[in-house]
Amino acid sequence: LNGMSPNDALTDLERLARGAEDSPQLAAQLARALALADREAEAEAALESALERWPTNAALHALLTRLRWARGWGERCTASLETAIAHFPSELQLRLVAADALRNAGLLEKALDMLQGGLRAAPHSAAFLTSIGVVLDDLDRPTDALPYLRAAMAHSPSSRAAQRNLLATLLRVSQPSEALALSERLLAQAPDDQQLLAHRATALRMLGDPRYETLHDYDRLVRIYRPPPPAGFASIAEFNAALARTTLSLHQQDRRPLDQSLRGGTQTERNLPLEDPTIAAFFAMIDAPIRDYISRLYGNSDHPTDRRRAQHYRIAGSWSVRLAPRGFHLNHVHPQGWLSSAYYIELPSEIEDDRQRAGWLKFGEPGSPTPG
Repeated sequence: LNGMSPNDALTDLERLARGAEDSPQLAAQLARALALADREAEAEAALESALERWPTNAALHALLTRLRWARGWGERCTASLETAIAHFPSELQLRLVAADALRNAGLLEKALDMLQGGLRAAPHSAAFLTSIGVVLDDLDRPTDALPYLRAAMAHSPSSRAAQRNLLATLLRVSQPSEALALSERLLAQAPDDQQLLAHRATALRMLGDPRYETLHDYDRLVRIYRPPPPAGFASIAEFNAALARTTLSLHQQDRRPLDQSLRGGTQTERNLPLEDPTIAAFFAMIDAPIRDYISRLYGNSDHPTDRRRAQHYRIAGSWSVRLAPRGFHLNHVHPQGWLSSAYYIELPSEIEDDRQRAGWLKFGEPGSPTPG
C-alpha cells in the first residue's frame, strides 16, 4: 500500500476484509487505517471482532490496548488483555504486552505483578527477567533491578535487548566503566543508535572523560533560530496564531500517546498533515534553518552528528504538543531524528520568571536519576 493515499488504502483494506480469506495481519492493518481516518469506534470494533477469532494474538491485543488508551479508557485499557491472560495462562507473550502497556500508563506496581506471574511460569525467560528489571528501575529500585538484568543476560547472552536494558541501570548504580564498555560493544554493531550514544556519553561524563565535552559541545550543537514569517503573513505573530488554530484542531481532549514522554497535556498521534497549507508553510519556513544548521556541522569527522552531514534531509517525524499547567516531558532521546527541534507556537507568561525555569528546555540529563 506504499504510495497510495490513506483513503485509497482504507478502501482496499475494507474490500479485502470482506473477502473469504482473512488474517490477523489484515485485521491489524484495517484497524490502523480506520483509526487514521478518525473512525476509531469502527477500528475498536474491528479489533474486538478479530480477537474473537484470534484471542491470543499479541499484536492485535497491543493495538486494541493503545486504541482504548487513546479513547480515554485509562487503567481499563488492558481489560481485554487481562481476560485473555486468565483464559490462556500459557500464552506468556500476552503478559509482556500487558505489562508494557501498564508501565507506559504509569501503573508500575501492576506491571510488576503481571511480570512476576510470568516469571513464575518461565523462570529462565530473559524477556521476563529484563522487563522486571526495567520496571524495578522505574520504581527507583535500581539495586533490586540489577540482578534481574544480569540474569537476563546470563540466560540470553546474545540478546541485544537484554544488554541495552542493563545500560541505564549500570549508570544508576554508579558503574559507568562497565556501562561504557557495554555501550561501545553495542555501538560497534549499530554506530548511529542514538540511545546507545546517549548512554555512552553519560558514562563518559560520569568518568570525567574529556571525550564527553567533544560529544556534547552545547555551544556548537545547540542553536536557536527565529525564522521570518512565511509568504502571505505580515508577521511571525500572525503566522503563529494561524498555526495555533490549525494544530489545536488536531488535538483530542485529554489524550497522549501511550508510549510517549508527555506528562500533563495532549499530543497528536500522527505526523502533522502536509496537505494543510498552514502546516506546509511551517515546513517551508524551517527549511532554511535546517539547512543552515547542517551546513555548520563539521565534515569528515567521527563525531556521531557531524558525520551524518549531507546535502539533503527528510523529516522523520513531526507532531504537536499542548502542555497543561505543570505539564512536562520525561527526559528522552529521539531514536529516529538525528537532528531534533522544538518550535514554540504559544508561550505562557510564566516563562518570563527565570527563577521558576518554567518552559525551559533541558539537554544532557539522563532519563532516570543518575548520580552526579
